[in-house]
Amino acid sequence: PDGRDIIFTAFRIGVGRSLYRVTLDGAETPILEVPGHMTLQDVSPAGTALIVLENERMRMQFQGTDGTPRDLSWLDWTLVRALSPDGSKILFDETGVGGGQGGSVYLRGTDGSPAIRLGEGAGMDLSPDGQWVLASVGRERELLTLLPVGAGEGRMIESEGISGIAARFFPDGTTLCVIAHEENRGARLYRMDSVTGKYEAFTDEGISFHEMHVSPDSRVVAATGPDRRPTL
Repeated sequence: PDGRDIIFTAFRIGVGRSLYRVTLDGAETPILEVPGHMTLQDVSPAGTALIVLENERMRMQFQGTDGTPRDLSWLDWTLVRALSPDGSKILFDETGVGGGQGGSVYLRGTDGSPAIRLGEGAGMDLSPDGQWVLASVGRERELLTLLPVGAGEGRMIESEGISGIAARFFPDGTTLCVIAHEENRGARLYRMDSVTGKYEAFTDEGISFHEMHVSPDSRVVAATGPDRRPTL
């Protein structure tokens, strides 16, 4: 009310918003931090803040041939990424408060067995043989990594020169289909070798970062084109 400070709700890391005060010269002070999501709605002339505390969740359900849905939600922001060919495993990630600063990638049986954390990041795809998970790491999800489903070490995929990555496996389990963009270029579809990191574009610019699917015979990729329509 005195015009000397601004109060606002925001998050610095993760998705749990907190209440802050900042002066007009940029001096910032935290006012209130609570679990969950906080949204500032108004401030009275006396300086009292009207705040909404929200309990937001993303849930995951699986419905098998018996027709009965099974709730397989894990933490607070469970997002499905892939399903194994036999329907026994679900790849998902947790990128909310529960997933930690960099997010967490999980694999869970559709029978309701406990989820197994595979590593940090956001999940993208499960390899055709079920042995590897493709994930992205970093604040801008700019780095690709392969995480082993069982014992073993993960490895980064060198993809220097492109950024803003979303990716899926081709059926051979080695080649990746990647949505990304090079500097000063629009997003395109690329074919990438997961071992060497070498890549080549096979579409024009303007591909949207929504969903992308590779056909079982590797000949066709479904993606959203420049006109915002699903395109083969």
